[in-house]
Amino acid sequence: MATDHPPTWWGISAGQINVFRDNQLKNNLYGIELRFSPMFSLELIPSVGFQWGDAGFNYLYSDLKYPVKLNEQWYLTIGSGIGLYEESRFLDLGHTIEFRSGLELLYEFNKQQQLGLGVHHYSNSRLSSQNPGTESVTLIFLQHF
Repeated sequence: MATDHPPTWWGISAGQINVFRDNQLKNNLYGIELRFSPMFSLELIPSVGFQWGDAGFNYLYSDLKYPVKLNEQWYLTIGSGIGLYEESRFLDLGHTIEFRSGLELLYEFNKQQQLGLGVHHYSNSRLSSQNPGTESVTLIFLQHF
């Protein structure tokens, strides 16, 4: 078994997007997310979330996450999903449909709360001739309810 997590979590995040691009402006990124009970014996965790930035972009997504329990308090979560992106003057990713994949390293406090760091990549996977892609780094807080 990968995890013995409680079934439902809500989360908030804050960080930056375009973090690995020297020639592009960085922008603050905020998010909210709801993670549901693991599915099937694979323990894939479905989630839905919304992210927004100071410069006006919005991203509504759904993804599947797989938590790997490293020890009693540390988890590595691998995730991938799809979402709808509304571009802004700051960031044009080339298409309304954008895929998101990433890793999260989370520390669990008391089976009720987790705090960690997430790194994600966004791309339209060549649905458009313009596919610049970008990356984000966020601080994540999760609470079981």
